[in-house]
Amino acid sequence: MSGNDEALDFEWLLTSWKRNLESQRRSEHTVRAYTASVRSWLNWCEDNWEDPDLSRRQIDAWTSSMTGSAATVRLRQIS
Repeated sequence: MSGNDEALDFEWLLTSWKRNLESQRRSEHTVRAYTASVRSWLNWCEDNWEDPDLSRRQIDAWTSSMTGSAATVRLRQIS
C-alpha cells in the first residue's frame, strides 16, 4: 500500500463486512454476491502478484481482465 507500512488485512475486513451486511438483514444472495466479488478481486491480486490496495488503476485492471465488455462485467457482478 502506498504511504503505509502496514498492509490491510482484507480477509479480516471481508469477514467483518460480511457480518455487518448480515446484521443489516441483507439478503443471502446480496451477501454472497458482494463477498464473491471481493474474493474475485483478491484472487486476481494474488494471481497477478499485486498487493491489494483498492487503487483506481488496480480496480480498472481487475475489471478489464474479466472481459473487454463492460456489459459482461456487469452481468458477472450481478450473478
